[in-house]
Amino acid sequence: MFSIDYTVLASVSTAQPVSGFEFATGGYEVLMEATDADAYSAAYTTAKNNGATDDEADEAGFAAGDLEFYEFRDDDLLTCINTCIDSTSLQRDMALTFDVEAGTTYAFGAEGGVYVYTQVNAVPLPAAAWLFGSGLIGLLGVARKQCKLRQS
Repeated sequence: MFSIDYTVLASVSTAQPVSGFEFATGGYEVLMEATDADAYSAAYTTAKNNGATDDEADEAGFAAGDLEFYEFRDDDLLTCINTCIDSTSLQRDMALTFDVEAGTTYAFGAEGGVYVYTQVNAVPLPAAAWLFGSGLIGLLGVARKQCKLRQS
């Protein structure tokens, strides 16, 4: 029997007020996997010899060699609406346990990630930009009229 224990600490924070979005949400995902490397390798090689693509052979290898798989996802680590001043963290203990045999090679992999999604509010063009644009068009019209007067 072999056991692999992991503790994941995840945190998301905004150190100062963040605004201008409809919402922001953050979370994390952890994947852990233990594989019988010998069984994986044999199945992968057999699949490749039978004309499988790399992805198909990889899938066959994991189907044969997969011992234990752990996946955890928390999408609600941080949630803010309109303005965000928040800090949050969590701790999660995880373990993979599987039987081992002498002379067999095993592989273990773990990966994780933190993500943040936001949706930004549409920002209307301020009135000053419209006034500036119309003033600029007016000046161009005056300049054009003066140019025509000089030519005549």
